[in-house]
Amino acid sequence: MRYDDNGAPTGKLDHSAEVLPTVPAVFQKPLILALLGSYLKQLQDLEDACWQLFTLRFLSVAENEALEKWGRLVGESRNGDSDDFYRVRITIRIAVNRSRGNMADLRKIALLVFGHDQFRIWAHRKAVAIYVFRPWETQATRTQALRWFQLAKVACESFRLYTAVDSGPLRIVSIYDSIPSDGMESVSAPLSGGRMMGEI
Repeated sequence: MRYDDNGAPTGKLDHSAEVLPTVPAVFQKPLILALLGSYLKQLQDLEDACWQLFTLRFLSVAENEALEKWGRLVGESRNGDSDDFYRVRITIRIAVNRSRGNMADLRKIALLVFGHDQFRIWAHRKAVAIYVFRPWETQATRTQALRWFQLAKVACESFRLYTAVDSGPLRIVSIYDSIPSDGMESVSAPLSGGRMMGEI
């Protein structure tokens, strides 16, 4: 198998294509090549079986029972979801399980949950709120999102999730943005205020 610098398998080898061109001319006799070909076929069968085992374990291509095993491993049950969305949920749960509750980890989780970066994380004293300015691009529900953020060990006493109710909501800036003079801006008219957001 081929491996990257971190030791992860990146592709399987074609042993015949790799070995036969390197056989010295003096050994290129029908009987020797037939014996070598028989050995290479067994080696290739083993290579193919190992590659299938490795790829079935990759989350990005796992399906059905293999995906169920991933879900059990990270603590995310399927609940009747399709393979595609279940794979997204497992990816989110991995980020949640690794979270230390800081802003950088919350941002990683939010990017996966919402499927875009049109949100702001706002923290004040013992409260943290996430304001989302565009419809979510994943199938995640509000209940699922709240559960993930709570499991992510957000370092606060109060956590809120707000969603825009129109196309030009008020935006509260975060540590990832430059701060306007009044601390607020609008999606449709930056630096000039905007319409309200609601918790839905």
